[in-house]
Amino acid sequence: MVQDHVGHEGLFLPANFVTSSRATFSGRAARKSAPCVIGYYTLAANVGGLRRTACLAERIATACRPDADDLGHLIRIAPPSNAFASSDRSLDTVYKMVVIRTVSRAMGAKTMAKAHLKLVAPATVNRTVTPRRLPNGKLRTREYLTPTEVEALMEAAKGNRYGHRDATMVLAAYRHGLRASELVDLRWDQVEFKTATLHVRRVKQGTPSTHPILGDELRALRRLQREQEPKSPFVFTSERGAPFTTAGFARMVERAGTEAKLGFKAHPHMLRHACGYALANKGHDTRALQAYLGHRNIQHTVRYTELSPTRFKDFWRS
Repeated sequence: MVQDHVGHEGLFLPANFVTSSRATFSGRAARKSAPCVIGYYTLAANVGGLRRTACLAERIATACRPDADDLGHLIRIAPPSNAFASSDRSLDTVYKMVVIRTVSRAMGAKTMAKAHLKLVAPATVNRTVTPRRLPNGKLRTREYLTPTEVEALMEAAKGNRYGHRDATMVLAAYRHGLRASELVDLRWDQVEFKTATLHVRRVKQGTPSTHPILGDELRALRRLQREQEPKSPFVFTSERGAPFTTAGFARMVERAGTEAKLGFKAHPHMLRHACGYALANKGHDTRALQAYLGHRNIQHTVRYTELSPTRFKDFWRS
């Protein structure tokens, strides 16, 4: 029975197995009287071959139930004074570091750190296909804002704690057709107050350009630079002085759209589309519009001129 429970990795014994011998041990088991088994190995030699025997030590038991942390300890095995000796020839006792655990027949092996926990069935339903977001056509009837809606969006943004900054962000994105990443990366060295021009740097391999700044936008930028605290090389910063993030700008536009009661969820790219449609409706050339928006391919600009109502102004006229 003993040899069946002896292994190279550790010694596993029933919790009610008791024997007597001497041994020394250290670790948590010495400080806490937790049930554990300590023992040592003795190797003996016979003429016909090598056999292994195991000498077990006393089981230190208490009435309390052991915790899972107390079930395994590294035990220093020491030989007793009267170790097993073979009648033929004996070898020195081998010192080993073994992990000894107690296994209760009644309760089984204790492997959980917190025995009072129980398995709970998952409340989620497994799906073979993850539900996808609805296309924009089913969420909104159009992907751009009209000039009247842009004005309402700016008025709603003025009611925020940093209303002037938020309204200026909406105005700059609309006037220059800026993407959210281009807007939050805007720096003061791109703004020329003396010549009232803005040097626009495009992302997505777009072509850079220089845009004129109208009077109302120029005054708003001057006030923003004057009131910015702490000073920053970025035009639009948060209250902690860090550059504004695209996610923060998207949340601000969405809240302003809800406050303005647009009737649909607004997002920052609608301001870029609003710029393209507003310039196309004024009859500007498609090539000029392409350069203004920084499109590499003119096919991305044609979408604005296709919906321009000026194409059909002479219809039904005699």
